[in-house]
Order: sequence, then C-alpha cells, then structure tokens
Amino acid sequence: MRFLAVLLTFLVVGCASVPLKTMYNLWNFDPWSSDFRTWRAAARLPLADAQTLKPQIRMKIETWRDADKQRSEELLVLAQTMDPADVGPLETEKRAGYAVTAYRIDPKDYARLEALRTRIVAAKKSGNPLHGSLTITAASCGARQSLPAGAFLISTYLLVDRADGYNPLLVDYDLSAMLKQAQDAPKKEDVCG
Repeated sequence: MRFLAVLLTFLVVGCASVPLKTMYNLWNFDPWSSDFRTWRAAARLPLADAQTLKPQIRMKIETWRDADKQRSEELLVLAQTMDPADVGPLETEKRAGYAVTAYRIDPKDYARLEALRTRIVAAKKSGNPLHGSLTITAASCGARQSLPAGAFLISTYLLVDRADGYNPLLVDYDLSAMLKQAQDAPKKEDVCG
C-alpha cells in the first residue's frame, strides 16, 4: 500500500504552533517517570475525507548521544480507543462535519516502551545521558486518488495527565499542501497494511 507521510509534529518540536497553555502543561512533563499506559492522543479530521484517507496516528521516539552520527528510532502505531474516559473529555472539540478520535498506546507495545525507559534511565544514571524527542504524527494508509479540493483542517491533542486534560497541539492546521505534496511523491511504509 502507498503511504502518505504527512508529518505533523504534535509535540514540543514545533512550538510556534502549539498553544501557550499546552506548552505550560508539558513544560515539566518527563515521559520516563510517568505512566505511558495513561497517555492519549486525539485528532479531529474532516469526516468524509478521514474515511477515504484511513488516518493512522503514530508515536515516534528518537534517542541519541552527542557523539552519535545516527539516531535510534522507535515507531509505534497508536490504537483507537472508545473508552468513555478517553473520548468524553473531547466532547467540547466536536464540530459538524468532523470526526474526533482518541488513541492510546497499543498494549502490545508496552514491553518495547518499558525496555526503552530502562535504557534511558540507565544512561542517565551512568552520567552519559541520552537526548531524545517524542513526536506524534498523522499518516494515511488509504487511497488518495481524490484528495479534498479545499482546506484539510486537522486539530491534534495530547493527554499525559488526566488532571490537565487534553492539551491542544495543533488547532485547525491546514494540511492540504502537504497532502498534495505527499500524493505526488508517495512512500511505502511497512506499518500500513
């Protein structure tokens, strides 16, 4: 299957488009001391187009040391969740013509994340810590012969602490140019299928 790699960095990498409240809430967030089983992501996509594009929400974690020439990468495909505790807080984000979907880390990936956490904590204790980035991306695994003609507005959210609720990362970000560019130069990825 062709893969439409529309990289939407939900998290801290693209701070210019991240709302101030979200930056404040995530400022002290340490992913390796928190319970990743409680993390949630969400996306609001145009309803009709979302069905055709078959969106896939992914988490990419990169780690490296200063001297490293190459970064280590873990790519996780997030699983849709229908749990009322996950979707209920998104009620205020609903809008006519759009689907709002919540996602969680797939339980089959817990062991991978636990191994990564162990490696990162050990490196920190050794005095030779790893640097890292955690991004959430949106991709499409569906047919793209008829992309939407106008704007393709997407909003994304991240929940790392239930007390803070979902943090908006991108609000009404227009993906139409990136969708067109990706359609013109599609990639094949093994995570689709």
